[in-house]
Amino acid sequence: MDPNAEIKDESNSPEPPFLEREPTEEEFERSRNPPLRYTEFCQLRSHEKPISVVRFSPDGNLLASGSLDRCFRIWRTSTAEECAEKAIVNAHRECGLNDFNFKADSSQVVTCFDDGTARTFDLESGQRIQKLEGHCAKVITA
Repeated sequence: MDPNAEIKDESNSPEPPFLEREPTEEEFERSRNPPLRYTEFCQLRSHEKPISVVRFSPDGNLLASGSLDRCFRIWRTSTAEECAEKAIVNAHRECGLNDFNFKADSSQVVTCFDDGTARTFDLESGQRIQKLEGHCAKVITA
């Protein structure tokens, strides 16, 4: 590919109608406040402080939440019951939990903390598998 080649628009698609004019005030307001189309299924209460991150497991069977209480907890999506045996309470007592993510097979999670560490946990046993150290600052995302 020649970096100096001219780029040609070969598409024959007309512009979408919404690009041809400014939205009306009603359309603008509706886009800012769409009608609620969902109903609450349940409330999951277990954390002592605000929740900072929520994720579904790749297989869709679990929902996990991380909180400013330095814990993350796991619920079964089929029953909305907390998996007490899988909850990793106080994953790190000294600093905040920033993020976590599931392994592709939903068997483990990796967590990120303010102290510059990442840790992996087995979800079946709740035991820590590995502590990854070396960052000079907090680890923000998993």
